[in-house]
Amino acid sequence: MTLERIPKKVINSIQRLSSNFLWNGTGRKHNFHLCGWEVLTRPKKTGGWGLKNLVYFNTALLASSFWRATNLNSIWHRIVADKYFGSLHFCEWLRKPSLIPKRASTFWRGLVAASPVILHRLSSGSGSEILVGRDKIIGVEDSSLLSPSLISKLDSSNRSNLAQVGRPSDSHYLPDSWLSATELALSGREAVEWDCYTSALKTTGISLNDNPDALKWVGGDATGIISVKNIYFALLSQQGRDSDSSWFTQLWIWKIPMKFKLFIWLAGKGKLLTWDQLRRRGWEGPGLCPLCRQAQEDINHLLIHCHFSQEVWKNMLNYFNLPHTWSGDTISSCFNSWHQNKSSPNRLAVILSWNLWIERFEDRIPSTLAVFKRVLASHNWHPSTLKPSPPKIDCPGFARWIYSGLF
Repeated sequence: MTLERIPKKVINSIQRLSSNFLWNGTGRKHNFHLCGWEVLTRPKKTGGWGLKNLVYFNTALLASSFWRATNLNSIWHRIVADKYFGSLHFCEWLRKPSLIPKRASTFWRGLVAASPVILHRLSSGSGSEILVGRDKIIGVEDSSLLSPSLISKLDSSNRSNLAQVGRPSDSHYLPDSWLSATELALSGREAVEWDCYTSALKTTGISLNDNPDALKWVGGDATGIISVKNIYFALLSQQGRDSDSSWFTQLWIWKIPMKFKLFIWLAGKGKLLTWDQLRRRGWEGPGLCPLCRQAQEDINHLLIHCHFSQEVWKNMLNYFNLPHTWSGDTISSCFNSWHQNKSSPNRLAVILSWNLWIERFEDRIPSTLAVFKRVLASHNWHPSTLKPSPPKIDCPGFARWIYSGLF
């Protein structure tokens, strides 16, 4: 994966095996895949599960290997330069990376194909390899680009690189001064453009020294050093994030079992197999909510709007004397409101939602008492070292002990 691009067919096969294991386990029974692999590979902070995206990971490894060739003093750079760059300087070759020899190896073709993901900028040294108006400089960015007419005029006067237009300063603490528009025989719009360019260089503090010009990656740390992790997450950031991801981000640090986290995540995404989802997959059935038998079932109705669920929520909140109410149009809006209220434990909302889901499958008349007992019995799942002080509630000592164990 580090030196050669994996064929798309192989990656698809690996992802298919991973997805089948995730949803089906080790058995041969086929289960529905409740969510797409692309969503699951998003980072947890952007609404996914943080699973590995092999396409991006392979690209990040290739780009990291390519980036090592930018170290002009390394043996890796000398080997690559002798074989592929010819008489060109690396910075000059980088401006035209499409110049690949016909007999280039497959690993080099893979490295070059992954190189565009690196958003590189030049860090000034001597300035001899930085082309004026063509190369983006760290700190100056788009202000370092000039119009083609002005670049052509500078080239004709032998002022093509940064070293040829700089006037070194006598002090190491002051930025260099640059040739003025008058000294370069510029006038009109070109003079104004040049003044803006040199002003941006002075404002940023660009100075010339005896060190060679170097490439830095704008997505790396403060030193500009690249890493596979930085490239990988930069690629993942292109997928975007969920607009309602505030509680999705905090979900993974809640002190609840992992199966509850995955359940609530699927509920918030509307991916649980309620009757509306089953019908989308071609199943036929009554479609009524199993708890109230009065309305068509979807996940928002089952956990929020169902009369049975509302009765359970009302009794539970009254029992624990919690001021907050469970209300909203969607699961996400309910959990966002619940999470923002610090006096309402997240664990209670998750466990109660889980037990309402379990009650849906019971082969009997739905019972609020059965749900209530299961919620109270859930205190055994919580580590004793993570119990905060319970709020003062007016209930018997046994119930107070149960409450302290639950939260």
